Amino acid sequence: MLGSSGLVIQPVFYFYDSLIALASLSDDENEISEVMERVAENQRELQQQWAKYAPMNYQHKVDLVEAEKYRILGKKAEAIELYDKAISGAKTNEYIQEEALANELAAKFYLDRQQEKLASVYMMEAHYCYSQWGAIAKVKHLEKNYPQLLKTSNNKSYDTTWVQGTSSFNDTDFLDLATVIKSTTAISSEIVLEKLLATLMDILIENAGAQRGILILAHGEGLFIEATKEEYSEKVSLLQSIPLSEFKMVASKIVYYVARTCKTIVLNNATREGNFTDDTYIQQYQCQSIACTPLINQGKLQGIIYLENNLTTGAFSRERMALLRTIATQAAISLENAQLYNNITKLSQAYERFVPAQFLSFLDKDSIVDVKLGNQVEREMTVLFSDIRDFTTISEQITPAQNFAFINEYLGYMEPQIQAHGGFIDKYIGDAIMALFPNSADDAVKGAIAMLQELKTYNSERQQKNLKPISIGIGLHTGRLILGTVGGFGRMDGTAIGDAVNLSSRVEELTKTYGVSLLITHQTLARLNNPLEYDLRFIEQVKAKGKAKAVGLFEVFSADPPELRDVKIATKQKFERAVLLFHQELFPEATDLFQECLEYGQGDRVIYSYLERCQGLQ
Repeated sequence: MLGSSGLVIQPVFYFYDSLIALASLSDDENEISEVMERVAENQRELQQQWAKYAPMNYQHKVDLVEAEKYRILGKKAEAIELYDKAISGAKTNEYIQEEALANELAAKFYLDRQQEKLASVYMMEAHYCYSQWGAIAKVKHLEKNYPQLLKTSNNKSYDTTWVQGTSSFNDTDFLDLATVIKSTTAISSEIVLEKLLATLMDILIENAGAQRGILILAHGEGLFIEATKEEYSEKVSLLQSIPLSEFKMVASKIVYYVARTCKTIVLNNATREGNFTDDTYIQQYQCQSIACTPLINQGKLQGIIYLENNLTTGAFSRERMALLRTIATQAAISLENAQLYNNITKLSQAYERFVPAQFLSFLDKDSIVDVKLGNQVEREMTVLFSDIRDFTTISEQITPAQNFAFINEYLGYMEPQIQAHGGFIDKYIGDAIMALFPNSADDAVKGAIAMLQELKTYNSERQQKNLKPISIGIGLHTGRLILGTVGGFGRMDGTAIGDAVNLSSRVEELTKTYGVSLLITHQTLARLNNPLEYDLRFIEQVKAKGKAKAVGLFEVFSADPPELRDVKIATKQKFERAVLLFHQELFPEATDLFQECLEYGQGDRVIYSYLERCQGLQ
C-alpha cells in the first residue's frame, strides 16, 4: 500500500472489503465462518479507529456493513433497521455515492424476498442518487438490469442534454464509443494531479476541435487557472493557481456564469451572438468559437473547462460537445481523486518533517497512522549529539524572535550535512541536535566533519553581518539502542533510548572540558572501515558521568583550522606518549612532553588542560 495508507484509504478498504466479501459468499459453512471473522475484524477497526472519532464520516459505513451481515444471517428486522440507518446517515452527511449504494443494497434485499414494491422505492432512490453523483454508467446498469423496478421512476436524474440556442439533443446520439473509452481510460488512469492535468488538456485539444484550452479549478470560494494548452505547443503549461480575476487571456464573464449556473455555454460566433458580446476579452481578440463546461462531481463544482477556436465559427459541433461533456464527467471524478491523493501526499510529507521516514522504516510501518504507542525495534547505530557553545550567553543578548531566527538559521546549515551522510534527525533540543546514523560509523564521522566545515561557511556569513562566530561541540558513540514510541495515548513521540544515547550526550559534554570540536568513543573507532582516513588522536580513558566502565575518547581534528591541524599531526606521537605517562602518574615526565608539544604551536587547548592537571596532581 502507498505511504498514504491509513489516512483515508484504510477505512474505505475496510468498508468495501467487507461488502465485497459478503456479496460473494457461497453456501460453504467454512467460507461463511472465515468471511464473518474477516468482516468482524474490519468492523472493529472501522468502528474503533474511525467511526468512534468521526461518526459523521464513517458510522453509516459501519451500519451498511452490519445490514449486509444481518441479511446473510437471516435477521430481517435488524437488517431493515440498519439499511435505513445507513441511508439516513449517508444522506445527512452528504455521502451521496454511499446513499446510492445503501439504497441499491436495500432494494436487492427486498427483491430477494419478493417485495417488489418496496424494492422499487429503494431502487428508484438509488437511481436518482447515482444520477446526482454523475455515475452515468451505473445509472445505465440499473436501468438495464432492473427495468421493472424503475418503470415508475419520475426520472429525477440530471438531464444529459445540453442547450445551444433553442435546440437540444442527447449526448449519446453523437458519441464515438472508441474515442470515449480511450479518453476516459487515459484520464481515469492518472492519480498524480500534475500528470492528470497534462493528460486532460492533451485529450481536450486533440478531440474537442480547440485551438487553446484552459482548465480552471475551484478552491474554496475562488476560481484559479491551473493549466493551459495551445494547439501548436506540445507542452501543457501547469500554472501556480493564478486567480481568475488576474488572468486576462480568457472570457471571464462566461467562466463566472458557468461557475454560477453550472450550465454549458457554446458560442458559434462569440462577437455576434449570446449574452457575452460585451466581454472585454471577446471584443479585444474578436473571438469566434467558445465552449465552456463545468466539471461537477457529487453535486459540487470541481472546475471548468474553457475552449476557444478563433479560426472558424461553429467549431464546437454537437459531436465534439457530446464527447467534451463525457470527458468532463470523468475528469470531475478523477480530479477529486487526484486532489485527494495530492493532499494525502502533502500530508505525508508534512508528517515526515516531524517523524522521519527512516524512523517509520525501522519500525516496519508504511505510515505514521500505523504507528502505535510502544512500537519499538532494537539495533546498533551511531548516535550524534551536537551543541552550540555558550548558547545561553548568546541568547540573553538577543530578543526571543531573534533567538528563534538564529537557531533555525543555524540548524538550516547543519541538517543537510547529516542527511547527506545517511543520518536523520531524531530531535532538536533547543540549539542541540540528536541524530542517528543507522548504516555505518563512517557516515557519522564524515557527517560530523561536514557539519564543522559547514560551520565555517556559516560563521563567515555571520561575520559579514557583524555578528560573532559561534563554535560547537560534537560527540559520537556507537552502540545498541531502542528506537520506538514513548508517551501517552494523547501525545506520543518517536525517539531513541538506551545507553548509547546517554553516552553520546556525555561525550559531547566532554568536548567542552577538553576544548575540542569532535570526540568519538573507542566503540565508534572500532567500527570505522579505515580509521587512517581521519585525523585522530587518543585523548583519554574516562568514566563518563553515571557510567561504571571507562570509555576511550579520541579526538577527530580533520576539520580544525589548517595551522592547528598541522600542529596536532606533528605532535601526535609525543602527545599520546605524554597522555600515557600522565595515566601512569609520571607527572614530571608527562609535563616535559606536553611542554615539548607546545613548541610546535600554542593553540592546542587539550595540552593546556593536561598541564593544569599535572601541576595540580604534583
